[in-house]
Amino acid sequence: MVTIRVKFVSWSSAVGENRAQDVELVGEADDLFADVILARIPSEESHAGHVDVRVPGTEAWTFAPIDRGVTMRQVHTFAGGEEITVSRVGRGGGGLMDTLSEWVGAGLTVVGIWDLLRQGHGAFGAALYRSQRAEARRWLIVGTHTQPHLELTQWVKAHPGWAMTDVTRVFTLNVAEAATLLRASGYTPYDASGQYWHEITD
Repeated sequence: MVTIRVKFVSWSSAVGENRAQDVELVGEADDLFADVILARIPSEESHAGHVDVRVPGTEAWTFAPIDRGVTMRQVHTFAGGEEITVSRVGRGGGGLMDTLSEWVGAGLTVVGIWDLLRQGHGAFGAALYRSQRAEARRWLIVGTHTQPHLELTQWVKAHPGWAMTDVTRVFTLNVAEAATLLRASGYTPYDASGQYWHEITD
């Protein structure tokens, strides 16, 4: 069995304020973290929430939606003995949201994120997108006239839609390179501005 200490924060529309409670989530190592949360703290929208990571003593913070790709064992490793904050407070949309499974897949931990955010969001992005940027650089070296290799297109297809600003940031490409990558990976712009792209489906 795995136990994870969680500070759960939700928005109470009745009183117009955030409410927090400390809970212990207990489950089998291979149980999905989202399922354990929902079993303990149900949601009408079946939305497990977000993991919020705030650097102690500063205003620096970030968050990631809890998707169904991460287990209790993985989150236990991610927490590293620290209490983690799970929030169902509303979050603004617009732009790419990295998921908890992406954080875990990049080998990040709570303490590691604290250290990175103390260095600035650039350091956090470099750690989180290290693999994506390495594959994009590999493609650039071969030449953007070539078909992107499988590992790179898999990173692109992790999201059905992209904002151009997110592609340039995640893969450290300029706009022309990013547009070439998107087209070669099976995406097309929504309109002539090319700000937003979606995957072409049959």
